[in-house]
Amino acid sequence: MVEAVEDTSHKKVGITKPMGDWSWEYYEENHGKDATAEFKKTVDALAAFVKEQKWNLTYNLNKYYTGFKLGYKIVFSVQWDSTQKWSLKLKIPEEVAKSYKGQKWEFQIYDRSFKEAIFRTRSRNYEEIDELKDLLILAYKNISGTNK
Repeated sequence: MVEAVEDTSHKKVGITKPMGDWSWEYYEENHGKDATAEFKKTVDALAAFVKEQKWNLTYNLNKYYTGFKLGYKIVFSVQWDSTQKWSLKLKIPEEVAKSYKGQKWEFQIYDRSFKEAIFRTRSRNYEEIDELKDLLILAYKNISGTNK
């Protein structure tokens, strides 16, 4: 009679990998070409603004949002609200968000748990981000702790 010895070696703990491949093609399949095009224009406009400001922010596509990060902290992001609707989230103080009055963009709601303001375009289509630039700079300052 032979008694089997249980393997006591343990696997090395590793990093969890994402469940899917988040890409523009994935977004098109799940949100439609038109909605993805609008979403992408906003992401591209934000990326151009980040480059113009010479900020070291990277962005990556996730299942429900595309976040612009400083280290591990998200400064601002474009998120999918539903199948074809999206919004822009900024890490800014609630009182600043509530007092915002824009021509093309409007404040929607403040998420206190994440300390971020949610904005949408009035047209519900892509709009230039020019009128949001001061808020984007404020969001960057809040996360980076700088006056730049």
